[in-house]
Amino acid sequence: MELGKLSPKIIEKIIFPYLGASNPRIELGPGIGEDAAVINIEGEKYIVASSDPIVGVDEEPGFYLVHVNANDVASKGGDPSFFLTTIIVPQSWTEEDLENLSKEIDRECKKLGIALIGGHTEVTRKFDYPILVGTMFGFAPKVMNAKNIRPGDKIVLTKGAGIEGASILARVFKERLLKSLGQRELEEALALKNLISVVKEAKILRKWAVFMHDPTEGGILGGLNELKLRSGLDIRIEIERIPISPIVNKVCKILNIDPLKLISSGALLAVVPESDAENAVAMLTTHGIESKIIGEFTEGKGNLPYSEGDELWKLLSW
Repeated sequence: MELGKLSPKIIEKIIFPYLGASNPRIELGPGIGEDAAVINIEGEKYIVASSDPIVGVDEEPGFYLVHVNANDVASKGGDPSFFLTTIIVPQSWTEEDLENLSKEIDRECKKLGIALIGGHTEVTRKFDYPILVGTMFGFAPKVMNAKNIRPGDKIVLTKGAGIEGASILARVFKERLLKSLGQRELEEALALKNLISVVKEAKILRKWAVFMHDPTEGGILGGLNELKLRSGLDIRIEIERIPISPIVNKVCKILNIDPLKLISSGALLAVVPESDAENAVAMLTTHGIESKIIGEFTEGKGNLPYSEGDELWKLLSW
């Protein structure tokens, strides 16, 4: 199989048929384009739960572990609150290495008000790099279900494409990028990691959004294709309106990859009724968050190009 996240076709064929016992409290279970599960605990009180690994990051993996998991819960309209970690580190690691990772996870959890409530840690001879898996929980006031998406609903995108991917690649390919970027621009690319959290914009947008999605592996185009599949509608997209920051664009041009297909934590796709879309964008602007209306859902034929796979893995597999 190809490296990276499984394609929707494979997931539906060999993963989704095997989901254990049914439970009436499950409001939303696994699904293409669903960032988290939703569990009804009492009346209109909901727990949102999500799990994500970090496997392609050598520097500051704890930072990414906390934020990509918090993003999934926030994208489902929840407040990230409780965190479990599974940490598997190579035998070459020292106690100091592990403590530094623990401090990193602790620091980022405290920034978002998240309690670390348990998990598992071990040392192995099987890997040369750490494997980290997080499971995040939070409470949500409502259920965001793709079945509520209607033709004419607008797609609001925050920040832009390729933020997480460019920040990872700036670390992995420092020397190669330095030949073209110079030190100042390399530091700008490295600093993109500070934009990865979408918790703030998710809390703003959940007032209007009928659905939100965190476009991780597969990038913006992959995330939009997941929205299309999840909604059962097509999408009319204005590709030229998708923001790509100059530094992300430069990193992608040097490495010859497409920023629209690059892992994009830091961006948030929100489906908002047409009547509320401009208000949502205005409120984001008030809070200093860039956003654009980049398309809409349609019952007719759209123009969204099909996309799967992630550019990050093309480079990391060399």
